Amino acid sequence: MNKYFILFSPAHISAMIAIALICLIFYLLRDKIKRGSKRDALRIAIAVILLLQEASFQIWTVSIDAWSVKWTLPLELCSISAILCAVMLLTKSYKIYEIVYFTGIGGAIQAIFTPEIGMYTYPHFRYFQFFTAHGAIILACLFMTFVENYKPAAKSIIKTFIYLNIYAIIIGIFNKLTGSNYMFLCAKPEASSIMDYLGPWPFYIISLEAVAFIIFVLLYVPFVIGGGNSKGRYFDM
Repeated sequence: MNKYFILFSPAHISAMIAIALICLIFYLLRDKIKRGSKRDALRIAIAVILLLQEASFQIWTVSIDAWSVKWTLPLELCSISAILCAVMLLTKSYKIYEIVYFTGIGGAIQAIFTPEIGMYTYPHFRYFQFFTAHGAIILACLFMTFVENYKPAAKSIIKTFIYLNIYAIIIGIFNKLTGSNYMFLCAKPEASSIMDYLGPWPFYIISLEAVAFIIFVLLYVPFVIGGGNSKGRYFDM
């Protein structure tokens, strides 16, 4: 068994397959879940998982004396998306949904394919925490889409893109003040990622803007193909 996490190793591929299967099973059972008596219980359970995984990560970093303002605060895009997804599930907020549908799914998929978890591989706590967190983000968005019938509007893409850039500016200032590298705005991640193909700093940030917008559009395509009320059932919520 490998001591360190290796990209596309059996441990990595197994995690990706497990997440894909869980999402597929959820999709196949969506109508049964929608009509079932455990619908709200499942919604709350996913929210609790999202909150517990972040809390457990913070506790773990403290326990190994690795907690630092520079890298353990929940300021990464997926970390903040996980927290927002939990709030979305608990409050059924459409305003949050139309943002995290794009940032959550888009960010989580990219993170699952190119994990930044250092040397921690199966069966380490960090391995399970990382993939549970990102899988739960996707599952939360799927729940609100297929069970609660939420749908993003076309203008949700622009709104999300604007909010994402505002957040990036705030995090960029925080990085400057603390010497941190949240959202990888100051340097590329050590692990292989899409950023490796987007040029050197700071040009890869500009390239990421285009990539993010394309991903948002692709995530919206199913709603265009599927038709129906693109604004979602709770658009005015």
